[in-house]
Amino acid sequence: MKLADALEPATTVEPDESLTHIISKMLSEKRTEIFVSGKKVKIVSSMDIIKKSIGDPQKMRISSFAKPVKIFTGDEPPEKLIDYMLITEYRTLAFKKSGKLYALPKHKLLKFIDMRIFEKRRTGDIVYMPFCARTNDTLASVKSAMKNLGLSRIPVVDEQERCIGVIDVLDILKLVKEKSRVKFGERSGEKIRLGDVKVSPLFEEDTTRVKSDMSLKDLINLMYSKGVYTVVVEDDERFLGIITIRDILKLIGKSGKTVHMRISGLDEEDEFVKSKVNELVNRSVERLLKFVNINYIVINVDIYRKTGKRMKYSVHGRFVTNKGSFYASCYDWNPVKALRIFLEKIERVVLKKVKRF
Repeated sequence: MKLADALEPATTVEPDESLTHIISKMLSEKRTEIFVSGKKVKIVSSMDIIKKSIGDPQKMRISSFAKPVKIFTGDEPPEKLIDYMLITEYRTLAFKKSGKLYALPKHKLLKFIDMRIFEKRRTGDIVYMPFCARTNDTLASVKSAMKNLGLSRIPVVDEQERCIGVIDVLDILKLVKEKSRVKFGERSGEKIRLGDVKVSPLFEEDTTRVKSDMSLKDLINLMYSKGVYTVVVEDDERFLGIITIRDILKLIGKSGKTVHMRISGLDEEDEFVKSKVNELVNRSVERLLKFVNINYIVINVDIYRKTGKRMKYSVHGRFVTNKGSFYASCYDWNPVKALRIFLEKIERVVLKKVKRF
């Protein structure tokens, strides 16, 4: 199969479209990203939408959410595409051929994997236990976890620790679009309060489930054929964790040799701040690699509060390692100091976990 055969026409919107319009497109076509047409193609991510406080989505233009995106030609080796997708965490890549814009969904990359890499490997070898929500948690807490931890999906477990479904970022987008609804028993016209709505009626229960002894080859074929991005791994209804397409792609290309990092929110900072941030992160990674294998790092830097010309920063993120996922957050008026405190917290929890073994 050639890469050109896997491409599909890209879903695009105009720069002056409302946020309501683009969310409707995302939901109807089940896409977590959509491209914005223009001289320079941009991308709008569902994760970026839920990170912002939104009043009336009908009055907001999508230009507030659009970001530049790399355009591929189709001549690149699959490993290069995989590495870019790992770093950006997008589920869709953009291609231009003969002046037309095309898209490649992440699950279609699975067709370009050399299956010999996964010889004798099972799903139990790469499954991990993620951050989970409980049935009595509210949508407000789930949205907050997605925003602060950079998660696009969260499994939901019951009192017996069984996984009963997975909430995806698109499920949260439904509530951004619909300012009033009757679905969860509210009266028509009543405003939705995320803090009042439980997660249990939100997610779809047709989650794809596999056993820990399933071969990775069979898993890849299953995820490709069904077009799913996440599977739940369980044995005899005992929830073991999840596997995403990302976890499979990390086994290919450079992912075994380098730590993939995504640090967002520093676009407006000067080069000195950016260089100090990179220096601090690299030093922290060097120290932690003596104790754990780090798969990837996600760090988000946001402006938490403005007081005159002063800005207070929040830094939150996660380190995903062979010993599990580690989360931390902190606040400070100086972005470099905030990041230093964040990294110190991460290092403490990692070392505490390692000493248990």
